Amino acid sequence: FDVEVLFDDATVVAASKRGQWAHRSKVELAELADRSWILTPPESWNYSIIEDSFRRAGLAMPRPYLMTYSVLLRANLVVNSEHLTVFPASVLRFNWDNLGLVALPVDLPSQTWPIAIVTLKHRVLTPAAQLFCTQLRVFAARVKEEETALRAVDFQAGRFWL
Repeated sequence: FDVEVLFDDATVVAASKRGQWAHRSKVELAELADRSWILTPPESWNYSIIEDSFRRAGLAMPRPYLMTYSVLLRANLVVNSEHLTVFPASVLRFNWDNLGLVALPVDLPSQTWPIAIVTLKHRVLTPAAQLFCTQLRVFAARVKEEETALRAVDFQAGRFWL
């Protein structure tokens, strides 16, 4: 395989924009330990990141209300409730206006999702696939620029990224 990483996507804890957590400037993981979670199954990247976060904080992993891989189901169940879930940041970044979710200001380990183009070595892509990959690269460059700009604003406001 040839792997071209386009950008690294952070993991975020998501809650309803109308929920009790939505307007907090800081949320400690311990505050969320006894809350209702909708999680992906234990063999998933999302689950491993949140499990690692709780373990590092010396907390027991919360018992999930529901487990599913479905992004849409998790989003729909969280948006009208006090449930919490975990998503790649891009799920919220690119759907913030229609999902009704917000990323909570919770410190998680700096593990990321590599967003990549994966192709078979020594294979020529069709023109349509080449065009698609070109557009993905352009899109990823914009994502990196936006993230850099957000980090600069956060830095000026005294919020630091690690």
